[in-house]
Amino acid sequence: MPVRLQSGSSLVATLEPGVRLGPYEVQSVLGEGGMGMVYRAHDTELHRDVAIKVLLPDVVGDPDRLARFSREAQVLASLNHPNIAAIYGVTAVGSAKALVLELVEGPTLADRIAEGPLPLDEAIGVARQIADALDAAHSQGIVHRDLKPANVKLKGIDGPTLGAIGFAGSTVKVLDFGLAKAIDRATEAGVDSVGLSPTVTARATQLGVILGTPAYMSPEQASGKQVDRRTDIWAFGAVLFEMVTGRRLFEGETISHILAAVLRDEPNLAAAPAELRPLLTSCLQKDPRKRLRDIGDAMSLVGNVRVDRVAQPVVRSWSALAGWSTAGLLVVALAAVGWSRTDLTTVTGEAPAVRFQIERSAPNVAANAPTAFALSPDGQFLAHYGLGAGGRVVVSVRTLATGQTREIPDSMGHNQIAPFWSMDSRYLVYPTTGAVQVFDVATSTVRDLCACRFQGGSWNRSGVILLGAFRPGEPIQRLSLDDRTLRPVTSVDPTTGARDQWPVFLPDGQRFLFTRTTTNEPAATYLASLDGGEPTRVADGSRRMFFELPGEGQWLLGIEAGGLVAQSFDAASVRTAGEPVVVIPGAIAASISENGVLATTPSAGRAITRPAWFSRAGQALGYVGDPGPLYAASLSPDGRSVVVQEPGARQGEGGVGYMRTSTGANRRLPNNQGAAVAWSPDSSHMIFSGFRDGRVSLYKVTADGSGSETRLFPSSGDVHANDWSRDGRWVIYTSRKDQGSELDLDLWVYPMDGRADARPAPYLTGPAREAQAEFSPDGRFVAYTSTEIGAPGVYVQPFPDASGGKWLVSPDGGVEPHWNPDGTELFYLSGQTLMAVPVRLQPTFSLGAPVRLFDAPVMPWYVNDSDRTQVTDRGQRFLLLVNSEKNVVPPLDVVVNWPSLLPIGR
Repeated sequence: MPVRLQSGSSLVATLEPGVRLGPYEVQSVLGEGGMGMVYRAHDTELHRDVAIKVLLPDVVGDPDRLARFSREAQVLASLNHPNIAAIYGVTAVGSAKALVLELVEGPTLADRIAEGPLPLDEAIGVARQIADALDAAHSQGIVHRDLKPANVKLKGIDGPTLGAIGFAGSTVKVLDFGLAKAIDRATEAGVDSVGLSPTVTARATQLGVILGTPAYMSPEQASGKQVDRRTDIWAFGAVLFEMVTGRRLFEGETISHILAAVLRDEPNLAAAPAELRPLLTSCLQKDPRKRLRDIGDAMSLVGNVRVDRVAQPVVRSWSALAGWSTAGLLVVALAAVGWSRTDLTTVTGEAPAVRFQIERSAPNVAANAPTAFALSPDGQFLAHYGLGAGGRVVVSVRTLATGQTREIPDSMGHNQIAPFWSMDSRYLVYPTTGAVQVFDVATSTVRDLCACRFQGGSWNRSGVILLGAFRPGEPIQRLSLDDRTLRPVTSVDPTTGARDQWPVFLPDGQRFLFTRTTTNEPAATYLASLDGGEPTRVADGSRRMFFELPGEGQWLLGIEAGGLVAQSFDAASVRTAGEPVVVIPGAIAASISENGVLATTPSAGRAITRPAWFSRAGQALGYVGDPGPLYAASLSPDGRSVVVQEPGARQGEGGVGYMRTSTGANRRLPNNQGAAVAWSPDSSHMIFSGFRDGRVSLYKVTADGSGSETRLFPSSGDVHANDWSRDGRWVIYTSRKDQGSELDLDLWVYPMDGRADARPAPYLTGPAREAQAEFSPDGRFVAYTSTEIGAPGVYVQPFPDASGGKWLVSPDGGVEPHWNPDGTELFYLSGQTLMAVPVRLQPTFSLGAPVRLFDAPVMPWYVNDSDRTQVTDRGQRFLLLVNSEKNVVPPLDVVVNWPSLLPIGR
């Protein structure tokens, strides 16, 4: 059942059908732009369908982007023209801000061009209406700055195909004035204030920002100079050329090629019809002083063209393109590094370093996901995690030159580990829960590679795949594509807790870099070979990448405290020279292509959550306390208090605990208590995992804060409290195996009868990960999560003797089991759906089929014992740790021609 947003509420996830924003009822998602999601909605007061652009949650707190959003509203309101999509108003509910826009049905001009070149008379008809729209904007002092086929709608085009339909009777609507700006009157008067361009924003990295889409940028826009109405005239010419030829005016394999062509090459208009060349020549003068100055004069250069229709375009089915396509905007930046080397030739030419930013909708994922991304070797594609259809996290593949994004269905991995590419840039390897899969970019198909986990990978031109170790004591392994088997190519000493990760092939495809970490030593980079032999230590630090600059040497790139660093390296002698030099300050993760494209992120961002009450029908009933970077919530049995957890400030801390009560009190728990807590049956005491003296142990404290804490027993490894039995006799907890990773967990119990000789005892041990255990109300059974069949699933076994049977509760997988307090049901999460299973405890255990309750707006993670769901009131109310509107996910910064930033000759 959809959540209805009332006044004062906040957006917590992608809006589902039925959600209300004032009088507007959301019907479906239309697309996503650089600043917001666009939805089809129905105006319940005026009884009409509209388009609503909702500002993305991670933009709400950004003054610059808020100003752009407000500017778009003001600009659109001033442009009352039949060829410009109208604005009906601005609405706000709580912190959610949205534009209410005219809903324009039909395909985009980009969709139409994909069918083939437009016949000349149809192209002229469309061009005339685009020119009229721009003329109206320019007369109001507005420059669009991002005119392109994707921002032009063809209203009134219906039917199963586009190719067989003419455009003579269609209405053109120009969309997306989000980048529009008021014309600088000084520039209009002929003053070129290049150095004072309002489109340039100074940054700590000394890189400025300009806005637009590379293939349609005017030369002055691409070079960061002041823009005026003539930049729209250039884009108009580029769009018209594409309409009549079916291809872009400037093309290239990568953005760097496109930008270089825009800045250096003269437009080749030979493919355009002769009738249009005078107009195209006037629009596409590289020197804006020689360019057509007024779009109103554009169509007079065409004259009264009357031609027979050229061959019809190819007819294709296009029924899936009924929605509004709102491609994301590229934000491009020019380098201003304060030095130059005109003799420097990078792998992508002599153009300066240029940056663009990829805005990402808040992916609501584990903390490391925003840093998990990968550029293809040819620089064409960028793979990263993001929020997909239905609010689920998926791997997305973005074509950098066009902004087109493809989501890979069912691609959410357990830890959102960075994917990697084959050297021909056709295949993307990424993890899912319990498996490794590969995505074929050419065919958009997916297949399994193996059932394993990895941390870093590399794929050479000979088809050899290396997978880094996921757990301590593991080497790098070579994957055979023939039989899907793995065999080690490095060796480690398991007694040191060593693991070899992040392999990176050198160009010879035989040698590779990798990172080795041990328990007591800092991470270091080594060089090894597929032939075997002892690896050679190369440098300090981890995740080093190799880059060769023709004529200028070889380099190692990596992340250190100051940002992305570069160090000179000789692969033949396996030696570094000099100290690492910071290239991109502040970067915490990076990926590079072979041809001079670099992707970085300035921070990991934060996943912000908030406890909220929901009814059994999925209706939101209110929040508990303030939002924060919370990863667990533990509700007291009496339902009056909840303990929430934040990540710890120091290595080894499970987190910082806070208790929130029904009276509104918010008390910080002492001593940096961490992980989920286990409540006593009467809600008077808690057992928590505390980090003391270099180890994590279980401690007992009173809920009201009186008295001192008591350690239950000495522990040799990490332990986390799960549950306290209703009769008060047992505590069940997870324990990490010796020398194991945080995912190697067993279930143990400890008697709470106060005996001096009380000792922990194993309950469930084995190769699988058992966690999230909870006693049944009568204490005779334990429900828990296990990975024994790969993907996590919910099971029930008898207690205290687990050998008396086993029942699989979640046939399609699940996590976080919780008993109904009356013992009649088990609840669990399947993905982000809350499920209920009827159960019977007496005289013998039995269970029914799972029943879907509602889609829960919780973080899509599964990490050991972090609880996102709690149940009370005999299964009629649930406390969920839901996504907050305050998620902060930084954009990805992509720099083309980045080698010009290397310290060569300095």
